Amino acid sequence: MTPLPANEEDFNDWCDQEHVPMVSQMAGYLRCRRCVSASVAEEGVAMDEQQQQQRQQPKYFTIHEVEDLAGFAGPEARASGETEWTKKHMAQLNGFEMRGWELIKR
Repeated sequence: MTPLPANEEDFNDWCDQEHVPMVSQMAGYLRCRRCVSASVAEEGVAMDEQQQQQRQQPKYFTIHEVEDLAGFAGPEARASGETEWTKKHMAQLNGFEMRGWELIKR
């Protein structure tokens, strides 16, 4: 996902201060990892925002590890999507995509 440049600091505050703490209350929640694209983070390789959007490469990627994907249907996950701060950012994000994966080897 890629936030609007003018909202990027607020986007990161939202993730760190509200969204991840709320989602982490789901049943079976293990951990979260937030990543920034290496093409953006790596000095000397950085693309400007326009180039980033033209390539449709998300700037941020978040992995929520859970014991069971059913937790995303629970009340904690629903509540995390109903806050005003969440609605603001979800309406403005480019390239938001949510997928569920299962670990095949432990």
